[in-house]
Amino acid sequence: MKLLVPVYDLSYANAVRAAAQAGGHIVAIANPDSGPGRSGAVAGWKTAIKNLRNAGAQVLYYVDLVQWDGDQGISVPGSGKKEKAEPTLKAEMDAYISRYGVPVGWFFDDLWDHTPGRASRLKKLVEYKPGLTVANPGAGVSELYLATGVNVLVTWETKNYPTSQPAAWEAANPSRVGAMAMKQNAFGPAHNVAKQRNISLFYATNATDDGQAYDQLPPYFAQMAAAV
Repeated sequence: MKLLVPVYDLSYANAVRAAAQAGGHIVAIANPDSGPGRSGAVAGWKTAIKNLRNAGAQVLYYVDLVQWDGDQGISVPGSGKKEKAEPTLKAEMDAYISRYGVPVGWFFDDLWDHTPGRASRLKKLVEYKPGLTVANPGAGVSELYLATGVNVLVTWETKNYPTSQPAAWEAANPSRVGAMAMKQNAFGPAHNVAKQRNISLFYATNATDDGQAYDQLPPYFAQMAAAV
């Protein structure tokens, strides 16, 4: 099992680097600006990503599958949001590589299970730039997504992880499962459950499932990085 760490702010990138350098098994999600940046590399991020790599962290680039700014995309039923079209997503992946270098892989966020054709589009993205791929529905999804070739599906991104129950396909395929346990005052109980289930990627935070969870690290981050 490895620690999946959202690095969405440069203010704590050095703390993640230090944890990796100390021997932590870190998979870092680099997210400069909800993507690679609108008009070029975001200041400071190229150096931060290089430092994470040099410290031994595996760096994934963040790709949001959903359009949040009103641009055209594919409508997501019942959400009022739109999913980015395939050419837009591939252009973001290309931009990441040209600005920050070739990654270990990709973190595809907002994988909403009810979006028409989502599995086939995800498969095309996985095949476009191969690597370690993690997709985040944040909740249970159909086991059909295993056929897309994505390495890990984050099927939990909320509170109460220690009392959760995995779906049958998750229990049968723990190496394809990740969890982000929110609102954990201590990481131990959630970590113990993750170890018992033998899942691939894990993270815990004392914050709730909102922006705060990704604006800062939990107070127990160093201890958690050493334990996972």
